Amino acid sequence: MKRAGFPVAGFAAMTLLVGCVTVNESYTGVTNEAKRDYLAYAGGKTPVLVRAVNSPFNEGALRTAAVAASHAAEAIPASAVEFTENDKAAAQAQFRVVMVFDPAINVSPHDICKADAAAPAVSRAPGELRIYSVFCSHDEPLAGTLVSGPAPSGLNDQAYIKMVHMAFGNMFPTNDPEGANEPPVIPSS
Repeated sequence: MKRAGFPVAGFAAMTLLVGCVTVNESYTGVTNEAKRDYLAYAGGKTPVLVRAVNSPFNEGALRTAAVAASHAAEAIPASAVEFTENDKAAAQAQFRVVMVFDPAINVSPHDICKADAAAPAVSRAPGELRIYSVFCSHDEPLAGTLVSGPAPSGLNDQAYIKMVHMAFGNMFPTNDPEGANEPPVIPSS
């Protein structure tokens, strides 16, 4: 299977939609049902960790992750999983959502899962924000989305909250067009 991120042609098409917020799913080979099962397992007894990398906001990475974590659960229908930016509160920190802001176009989901240890190159465009979010188990991507849109004015801007909702809601969709009925194999730590 191909491990590359989003094709350049797809990215170019997304940027033509100026003023719109768009979301694209990142291929990880995991079915939608399995994504939700992994999430339920990871967040069954503890909040799931959220990390922010290359945050463009003045408040910094920890506050950026905290705001995302506070809105993530409400974006995922039929899920009781909570999220946190506090790695001490997340007992299974190997399961985490890594959010990379304005990554280079050729970044892969695997790169995003390693980004909290080694941040990828930044490619900022004036007036635009791209957030590549990946749900990881160690360095393995389980689910991911790339959300693009006009740059929010700050963390409390409804545009940022909308981007967080779109990222998390689309990362863990309730439909499963793949039709897989087998339960996922949960990686051990």
